[in-house]
Amino acid sequence: MALVIGNSNYAANLALENPINDAVAIGRALEALRYAVTLKLNLTYFELNAAIDRFIEDLQSSPVKVGLFYFSGHGIQVNEQHYIVHLDYNDAGVPGLVQLVRLQAVIDRISDNSRRGRGS
Repeated sequence: MALVIGNSNYAANLALENPINDAVAIGRALEALRYAVTLKLNLTYFELNAAIDRFIEDLQSSPVKVGLFYFSGHGIQVNEQHYIVHLDYNDAGVPGLVQLVRLQAVIDRISDNSRRGRGS
């Protein structure tokens, strides 16, 4: 099972050309390898979190051997932590990193479900 996300349509000065193309290509390659792929493009903060939550729920309810998360788009590193940048992020007036998605938290949630899935 795979969740593949591509964010390209950021504000004009931050727009990216390739993430959607990359996500579509990765999604097709994973489907050829018989993954059940959920492809999501150009996600806002709430859409991104909802897609991740749904992916974790699907991992919990389906016996899968591999859960794969792929993101193409902007990311930042602050204080040795990596964050996924969604389309509607605006750091003006927002204290700290409240509106970013911490990548390690996503990895931890997927890993926790992988361990549960193996019966440990």
